[in-house]
Amino acid sequence: PAPPAAPPTMSWAPMAAAAVLVVVGVVAGAWIAGLHRDRAPEDRLRRDGVAQTPMVIMVQRPGPQPTPVVAAQTAPPPTPQPTPAVTQSADAAGDRSPKELVEAFYAYQNRGDWSDAYALLSSRYQAQEESLDKFVAERRGTTAFTSEVTSVAGNRVYLTVRWAKVNSSMTLAGYWDLIRENGHWKLDDWSFRSVQ
Repeated sequence: PAPPAAPPTMSWAPMAAAAVLVVVGVVAGAWIAGLHRDRAPEDRLRRDGVAQTPMVIMVQRPGPQPTPVVAAQTAPPPTPQPTPAVTQSADAAGDRSPKELVEAFYAYQNRGDWSDAYALLSSRYQAQEESLDKFVAERRGTTAFTSEVTSVAGNRVYLTVRWAKVNSSMTLAGYWDLIRENGHWKLDDWSFRSVQ
């Protein structure tokens, strides 16, 4: 009888190379995901939610500034996120531009934070135009507020606003004039017309 055949020998080199490639891919993917997560939402989105800029990978090189390298593919559109939280402390610090203040005004209303939205109105507007009770009463029953700033000219912010109620909606185009009050921007006067 013939002696038993020796088992075939296995080469570990291809398996080791494959394992190294998997580890490198996982690390690179996590690093890229971390860069994408740290970018501000406004850097990643346009009004329609489509990725605005191609994915950028930063390569660290000796010297004072990293050099951006643009990948051949653009990032997929991000998952829609809820309206970003708007806090009164940002207003207290006077950090908002006129555009950001108008956007915050409608974001507060969209969440039903009526008193926070009302606080962004000037003291003149609050005293002469609309009390908090009237402000809230006119907006109750509204299911959504959306706004789109179209341009800014100094202290005037042009925009379109859409108010949606259970059985109806209204789209307005116009502007808000802002004033500085105690070092902070406040909404002071407006002019809107209905558009369809």
